[in-house]
Amino acid sequence: MTLHISEAEVQQVLTMPMALQAVEEISRKQATGEVLVHPRRRFELPSGAFFHYMAAADFTAGFLAMKQYTFVRGKIRFLVPLYEIASGDLVAMIEADYMGQLRTGAASGVATKYLARRDASVVAIIGTGGQAKTQLEAIAAVRKLSSARVYGRNADRRKRFAEEMSQKIGVPVEPADSSSEAARGAHIICTATTASQPVLIGADLASGLHINAIGANHARSGRQCGRHCRGLHRPIAPGSRRSDHRVQRGRNLLDRCKETIRCGRRKSRRQNQRHRSDPVQVQRNRVVGSSRSNARLRASQRSRAPLALLV
Repeated sequence: MTLHISEAEVQQVLTMPMALQAVEEISRKQATGEVLVHPRRRFELPSGAFFHYMAAADFTAGFLAMKQYTFVRGKIRFLVPLYEIASGDLVAMIEADYMGQLRTGAASGVATKYLARRDASVVAIIGTGGQAKTQLEAIAAVRKLSSARVYGRNADRRKRFAEEMSQKIGVPVEPADSSSEAARGAHIICTATTASQPVLIGADLASGLHINAIGANHARSGRQCGRHCRGLHRPIAPGSRRSDHRVQRGRNLLDRCKETIRCGRRKSRRQNQRHRSDPVQVQRNRVVGSSRSNARLRASQRSRAPLALLV
């Protein structure tokens, strides 16, 4: 019987520590070729709407999943169908808005865990939406923070974000009046924004910082930031949609930084690094429960049946 897992049920069961563990585990599997990933594709619908989809399979766990979502009149709706490979059965249909936010946050959390300085304690968040919240939550789970600053264009949202996240992570979060004010002196910066223009300038970047860049599908890194950072992900050339090209670029980058990722070390404390987070279906595939009730969801977690966080 196919299970329907609602957005509310996902929020009741899924936690950031679970997401961090799942993303790290599946990333290791991806490195060893145990998972297959089809990157995101999209096509346009009438009136400027879009349909997006991506997929992944975890052969050792025995599950595959797809993430699909629509963008229509400013509304986004996410759904993840989860299949068992051996039987071909549709195991679950999962509403996946919150799951996607946690997955994206966890990916930055894992990158921060291995690439940021171990003594990094000051964070700047650019953006005040749901993705910005999970970015900060994930970083607070992998580093002992002393303070955080947040900037978004809306002053009221900045204030609400700071109040909510101060309580959630137990660290003072202060609203900033500009992205430059938020970034100055930060050891870790997260850009969780769909802005099409750069939101950071090189003059605001301290030595030895780590940047997680998420949110914008088409934005380009400013040249000043690029000169200050050792990029661990670089965008595919405009117009290129071949998955083999993306995979080869990824392998080349991993070859260059493999030792850094494995050891969690930098060549220098003053070295700046940048992690750009792109949608990766296999990470989402690793996180979901597989039952409607909380009790059955927890039972499915114990059996390690779900695969839903790399979607």
